[in-house]
Amino acid sequence: MDSIANVSSGGEPNENLSHEETKIVDLKISSHARPKICTSFEEIQIQRAVVVLSDGSEWTIIGNKKDQIVKTISKLWKQGDDIRIDKSKNTKAGEFAMKNVREGSPFLVKSSKECADTSKAFFIKEVDPSGYAIKTNDGKVWITGYLGACNTQYWKEGYRVVINQGTFSGNDYRMINPNNGSNAWVTQVFGKD
Repeated sequence: MDSIANVSSGGEPNENLSHEETKIVDLKISSHARPKICTSFEEIQIQRAVVVLSDGSEWTIIGNKKDQIVKTISKLWKQGDDIRIDKSKNTKAGEFAMKNVREGSPFLVKSSKECADTSKAFFIKEVDPSGYAIKTNDGKVWITGYLGACNTQYWKEGYRVVINQGTFSGNDYRMINPNNGSNAWVTQVFGKD
């Protein structure tokens, strides 16, 4: 099973652990094929417990096992590995599950307002007032459904967004606003690949 959980030595959940320590992180990827828009691993900043991805986004590892996760990443992850980020049923607002498609179990991260390289980032060029349609700086037009629009209607031109396939496949992606952790399922409808 693709999960990380903290349990006592007897295999039972430890009730003395905090919320982050007892959560099971579940990220079932529907397609392991490399997506057209691939957010790949660049580096791990060990001291800060921060994962930097190819779009410049920075993700802070959270939970009590972060030191163990940092060690695993520094040993096993390779630059260019396909990384998936998505919501998990056990995550709070602003928290996401991150998984290397090639290697390892998912773990919890929080989006950071920091960006290691804004020249590689996606920015909102236009957003429909209803939030149903978003155009990014690469010329792609994305649409979302009713629930996604509840978040995206507040997004503004110039906001940086992270686009990651997460658990989806085809032209479906998770669009994340790293400033506040709000996010939406989106699908690309127009634009060059």
